Amino acid sequence: MRRRLTVAAAAITTCCSVWPAAPALAAGGLTGKFATTIKGDASLHGALNGRWVLGFTKAGAYTITFNGATVVRGRFSIAGSTVSFGHESGPASCATPGRYTIKTSGRTLRLKRISDACNGRMGVLGHTLTKIG
Repeated sequence: MRRRLTVAAAAITTCCSVWPAAPALAAGGLTGKFATTIKGDASLHGALNGRWVLGFTKAGAYTITFNGATVVRGRFSIAGSTVSFGHESGPASCATPGRYTIKTSGRTLRLKRISDACNGRMGVLGHTLTKIG
């Protein structure tokens, strides 16, 4: 388990980090937790396979957990239907920011890359996320 987390963190760091935004947008921001489970993904040598949870606070902070371990802490901002991720720390943090369009439907969140050089963040955010809290 520890080796897998290290490989995932290295893969994400080599390319970057993660995470989303959604249903609370109409209420003035993105809050709550969104999850996805990645299975059978061969990219990045399978390092992204597992359970990912993205948590957003009203204060503009976010965390990303991988199989229960916090791997990224950062800041996000929203402008219209665009979310920007950056100012990250943690074993899977990315040095460069990423920008995505936000699309929600019910409890489902989809993010589409506008600009991001981080393969790990792109790999995780490319999956459909479901609001869990």
